[in-house]
Amino acid sequence: MLLLANDYFLMWEKSRIIGQKMDLYILPQRLKKEGQRLALAVEKIMQIPAKDAEITSFEFKKYRDYENRDSLKSIDWKKSAKTSKLTVREDYPEREPQNVLIFWGENGENFEHSLAIFNSMYEVLDPTDFQQVFLVGEKSYVGKHIDKKWLAELEAFTQMPKLELLSKVRERNVYLFSVGTSANLNRAAQFLRQHNEIIYLNLKSPELLLITSRYFSRQVYLEDYNEN
Repeated sequence: MLLLANDYFLMWEKSRIIGQKMDLYILPQRLKKEGQRLALAVEKIMQIPAKDAEITSFEFKKYRDYENRDSLKSIDWKKSAKTSKLTVREDYPEREPQNVLIFWGENGENFEHSLAIFNSMYEVLDPTDFQQVFLVGEKSYVGKHIDKKWLAELEAFTQMPKLELLSKVRERNVYLFSVGTSANLNRAAQFLRQHNEIIYLNLKSPELLLITSRYFSRQVYLEDYNEN
């Protein structure tokens, strides 16, 4: 950045160059159509309402009659008007998301393409529907949301990652994304299947899934969700 300064009579002028550090990331290509198709498949399985739908942040278990110990704030006045008696609605906080999303970044010619589709899908989905997101690569990343820095730095792995990375994933619906099958993917799926339900998101032909089908609760092939 170049800053210029001078006096009132323009007798002198000073200049100064100020450098500013910026983080620049090269992100995966955006593949809008493929991302939307795969997101549609995931949303159908998860039965996620449309984003513009009215969604409550509580689950209602039941209604009951008002008791002296209840707060006036807990009274459902509309329900009370219909029943002609004070009625309380018992609210339960929104449950923690039961879904985990995993990108399986194994080395191969389609690694960059598969990462682009995965990220395009993630941009369509609501990130709050996932408890955790894993990007498994040469160096793996874990968090509640995907950081752009992760996408820029992620490299495909050539040696099987340590499965301890996934050991805390229990009693979850695991959405496992991969460009195709492999012996390493089999091992990871078998490991996760001990305590979770596995939904396999695959980019290739369903015929390639035969060797791993016993590990998955459900398999999604991208071409099953092509545009009509």
